[in-house]
Amino acid sequence: MHNGGVVNKDFLAPIEPRMPEPEVCITCGDVAVAVTVVALDPDGVAAMARVRAEDGGEETIDVSLVSGLAVGDTVLAHARTAIARL
Repeated sequence: MHNGGVVNKDFLAPIEPRMPEPEVCITCGDVAVAVTVVALDPDGVAAMARVRAEDGGEETIDVSLVSGLAVGDTVLAHARTAIARL
């Protein structure tokens, strides 16, 4: 929007430093967790894997976004989806 060449002094004022925001998903507020692949879908049709977290908890997640996974690989999982290989 054009303001006729007038500079808004408040816009140019220095921004006060802020505390760093927690590293969470901006959509759901959850965090991604590193997990280890312990089993892959034997048929390879569903692109699903059984994974284990550091605390020993296991669950099945979607691995369709990360190709070429093998048992023992570590992935970053968010919302029951592997989003990156670590």
